[in-house]
Amino acid sequence: MDTHTDHLSQLGDPRRMRVLASIDLENADLRDRLDSITERTAQRLGLPISLVTLVLDTAQFLAGSHGVTGWVAESRGTPVEWSFCARAVHRRGPYVIVDASADPDHATNPMVAFEGVRSYAGVPLELDGQFLGAHCVVGGAAHTFTDDDISELRRAADEIVALLDRYRIKAD
Repeated sequence: MDTHTDHLSQLGDPRRMRVLASIDLENADLRDRLDSITERTAQRLGLPISLVTLVLDTAQFLAGSHGVTGWVAESRGTPVEWSFCARAVHRRGPYVIVDASADPDHATNPMVAFEGVRSYAGVPLELDGQFLGAHCVVGGAAHTFTDDDISELRRAADEIVALLDRYRIKAD
């Protein structure tokens, strides 16, 4: 089993899934707030797309987004195998791709080959000790990310985690 496949198999951890299930992802106010953060991040980093993803065991769910169109916007997600954010979750730290089309690990990814993704930077979202997804930016051209870019993503990720925690479903 390759490393990518191995880390995907770890996404179904029951503790992780319980934390994910505790968040009220259907709450319109939460979605609006996450969309607002992604819009701000995209503007600050000068990239067309920003996301708040929650990486499930088989899919990546877009909890918040800015600049996403087409089938990805309609479905609000992608298969987890196509997810760059799953790698940020696995690493438990920032994950950066300067030019995915030239990267042997990503060049054949359908998001690169068919959807035009070229650059990515994401930081994981950690709640209750579990890495749930990522806050990221995506570009259609190669892009070098700075330490300041990663710091901006981290600041926004802290804000996102606080929101996710605030929108937990109360157990009866």
